[in-house]
Amino acid sequence: RHLAYFQEHHSGASFRVYNLEVREMIQWLKDDKLDIVSLFYLPALHLEDYEKVFFGIENLVYYGPNLDLPEHAVTPQYVASHACPPQETQAWFSTPYAMMNYCQQNRIGAILPERFLQAMGIDEGYCELEPPLRLPCYLVYKKDNPKYATIQVFVDYIRRVYHIKK
Repeated sequence: RHLAYFQEHHSGASFRVYNLEVREMIQWLKDDKLDIVSLFYLPALHLEDYEKVFFGIENLVYYGPNLDLPEHAVTPQYVASHACPPQETQAWFSTPYAMMNYCQQNRIGAILPERFLQAMGIDEGYCELEPPLRLPCYLVYKKDNPKYATIQVFVDYIRRVYHIKK
């Protein structure tokens, strides 16, 4: 929705959207294959050389549409007794779309962003985690990017949408 709005109001803008693993995303940013990325910020990513703009906290939930989920929240004990233990993980997927689809086709669950599920029109088949898992979301881009002024227009728009002060 953000890209559609931005393109409607800034006709010269063009976007390509990729869904990459975070390390690949950072490498593409470094190699100038990407201008800006949206990601969960973790200190282990070493993003000191980049500009980072906070735009929200993402609530992660346990998605298991074919499982009998508890009424209130999924705990580590629930996962250990009802799901695949980590040493027996059935599959690793690099995108939330693939994870969501796999869960829909099998009796398995995954930890996914609640906002992502809601954007996909899913309002059931998931529940909160206990303890909660919330990660900060950032837009990340090079400070010396030649498209810096254009990037700032997009960043300012995202700040307005998410009510984030400079």
